[in-house]
Amino acid sequence: MSSPPPLPPRPGAHLLVGAVDGHVHACPHRNARSLDVFDAVEQAAAAGMRAIGLMDNFCSSVGYAALARRRLGHLGVEVFGGVVLEPQVGGLSVEVVEAALALGYADDDEPHPADGARFVSLPTHHTRAVARMEGRDANYVAAGTDDVWEFLTKVTVWIQDSERHGLE
Repeated sequence: MSSPPPLPPRPGAHLLVGAVDGHVHACPHRNARSLDVFDAVEQAAAAGMRAIGLMDNFCSSVGYAALARRRLGHLGVEVFGGVVLEPQVGGLSVEVVEAALALGYADDDEPHPADGARFVSLPTHHTRAVARMEGRDANYVAAGTDDVWEFLTKVTVWIQDSERHGLE
């Protein structure tokens, strides 16, 4: 029995060649995911993409990116991660950012240049209203805010604290 003929390319697939998708949700999640980190890297390589950025609202994605680079680096897709400063990750914390910037697998006791956070994002699920809508627990809801000025004050203090720690 002969194998079936290859499928024709999807319309627009050529647009992915050399592309960077900086917002890929493939990390473990409380809701179902259609693919995991390794699947995402393999699919990006098959499409000829240059890079993907792993997003995760529940933990730093830097470790997942470092692991994917270590296991699938031969596919030629750059995989990067970062941290979204949600309450369960540590919130607006200089220490969380410092840890994310330093995380990875050392090569010969030297950090690999592709490791470490490539992005740091302010919280996206931080309001009490969103936390309630998403069914978060009481501690998560309590850590959020519905007051934009309160949130901006926290961000301003965090930026000033970051500058004192030499992070820019």
